[in-house]
Amino acid sequence: MKRSEINEILGHTRQFFSMHDVHLPPFASFPAWPLAAA
Repeated sequence: MKRSEINEILGHTRQFFSMHDVHLPPFASFPAWPLAAA
């Protein structure tokens, strides 16, 4: 699966959560690069 496909799915998921008033913690949207460096 390509990263662009994952980003598209995440975008749809965020829209869905927003429509249903679901809130995720701030760490749920951290960029991937800090995790890759660890």
